Amino acid sequence: MSPVGYYTMIKSKDKVFVYGIRMQMVRYALEEGIKPAMRFYKASRNTVKKWLRRYKEKGTVGMVEESRAPHHIPHKTVKEIEDEVLRHRESKPKFGAKRLKMDFEIPCSHGAIERILKEHGKIGERKKKKKVRNNLREIKDKYKAFERNCLDTKHLYDMPAYWVQMRALRLPKYQYTFRDMKLGAMFIGYSKELSLSNSTLFVEVIGSWLKEHGVKTEGTIWQSDGGSEFIGSWQAKKKSAFIKSIENLGAEHFQIPKVTYNADVEAVHNTIEFEFYDIEGFNNNDNFFAKATTYNLYYNLIRKNSNRKYMSPLDTLIETKEDIDPKVLTLPALDLDRLLEDKLNKNSSLGGHDVPSIIAN
Repeated sequence: MSPVGYYTMIKSKDKVFVYGIRMQMVRYALEEGIKPAMRFYKASRNTVKKWLRRYKEKGTVGMVEESRAPHHIPHKTVKEIEDEVLRHRESKPKFGAKRLKMDFEIPCSHGAIERILKEHGKIGERKKKKKVRNNLREIKDKYKAFERNCLDTKHLYDMPAYWVQMRALRLPKYQYTFRDMKLGAMFIGYSKELSLSNSTLFVEVIGSWLKEHGVKTEGTIWQSDGGSEFIGSWQAKKKSAFIKSIENLGAEHFQIPKVTYNADVEAVHNTIEFEFYDIEGFNNNDNFFAKATTYNLYYNLIRKNSNRKYMSPLDTLIETKEDIDPKVLTLPALDLDRLLEDKLNKNSSLGGHDVPSIIAN
């Protein structure tokens, strides 16, 4: 008699071992009979007869475990919805299941969408999430709107889909980004060069815009890394024009010691890359700024952020009940090259209602 029962042995994850046990049991039943095989392998009559029947019908192939999945699933998503999911995914290749459901209002759960994408090879296995050392969400929730802000730049020439258009149409090479930590709101500017002058101008325009719409900049903190476009030369003994422009707003500049301190703005750089640059086509420079402005308005007014209770920056601003004009979130994408030229030529001023008029249309 086998010292270990049949059901104990087939729990092994080694498929070759399980296959071998079944073959031995079937051969024993053929030579000695079904009852002796039942006693020796401590298996039921039905089990021995089942594998004996499969062996007679299919030979050794019949010893392989067959899938127990049902042939018909009544609650499975209908083909029309599957096609809709795949069509939207095709147009937005880096959108996840939750984003597809939110943006396109697909009539099934995000779990069903994820299953569809996985079945069609659109997504792989999930990466194991890193353990969060410090949960900063609660800290950020206590900030007031525009109390703490991040500034950074993004190089645009390392994205294949955009690079071709950038070269052909002479589009901007750099993005200047401002992001508020409370609302998650984003303001963007563009230029063909990375410079301290552009960073300074970017701060001046945004500072004027915020004040015009009821934001008190005094006592706020604006942080950036130690890039030359922000601090000038690392050997400089005086504050750069960028830092001085922040202090002129009554705010304080904080130079981050680590890249992770700017995670808020780095996150939005990743998002705008696959939601905008990877999928949009442009006709010319003006068309680029028009589409960049449209995306920025969508991001600030409509787009739900899963990390912020599935609320848009506008939703969060309304929830705070602060005395700030919601139109503050409608700043167009800034053409910093044009703004700098206008400033040098003294053809236009910064701030107030003049700000929108000097943006590229």
